[in-house]
Amino acid sequence: MNNKSFTLIEALIYIFVFSLILVLTVSFLVWIFNYNLQARERTDRLLNSNASLNFIVEKIRLSDSIYYPTTSESQLSLDINDSYIDFYFCQEMLCFKEELKEPIVLNSNIDYLKFQLIEKEGVIIELNELTTTIFLR
Repeated sequence: MNNKSFTLIEALIYIFVFSLILVLTVSFLVWIFNYNLQARERTDRLLNSNASLNFIVEKIRLSDSIYYPTTSESQLSLDINDSYIDFYFCQEMLCFKEELKEPIVLNSNIDYLKFQLIEKEGVIIELNELTTTIFLR
């Protein structure tokens, strides 16, 4: 007898192989999606940190001096036209405060912020993965 139909064993093997390929494909697509999401989050974080750092650098360039009594590793105080502004770390956020005004959150995703003074003429700023050195004009 010449029977060209599938047996039950062959059908089960085909279903198993197809299911295995399907599971591997779906797993790979989920991994790609998660990796892409993480890459976007890292990129957004880096762009936000860069924008915040540029804002701080611009304010330092406009400042007359660093106000030393309140400047520390977690706070930078600047004197601009006899008015004071502060950059500081507040509950995992980078905050900016002008004298007699309410604080403004510049960046809400900060893991690390450090200000290091350089001989009363400049400051090294470390913000998340970014580091820059700026001197007063």
